[in-house]
Amino acid sequence: GSPAGNMAFLEKELQTIVGMDNVKKMLRSLCKKVTVDQQRQKFGFQNDQNLNMLFLGAPGTGKTSMARVVAKLLRHLGVLEK
Repeated sequence: GSPAGNMAFLEKELQTIVGMDNVKKMLRSLCKKVTVDQQRQKFGFQNDQNLNMLFLGAPGTGKTSMARVVAKLLRHLGVLEK
């Protein structure tokens, strides 16, 4: 999708999540980075960076919820197949 469309998709996903401003900022950054990497790839640039992440915190702090948002975002961006 388009960069604006990708950000709109992410913002829609983040609307329902209260707080977690640092995590939201990181996800916006990730969305922009993946979009730029995809554009660069069209011009033959290689990207060997992986997107491994750790979700840490006490029970009930939103780790699973954020992991689901990340998965939806990466699926929307075409990084994940399923």
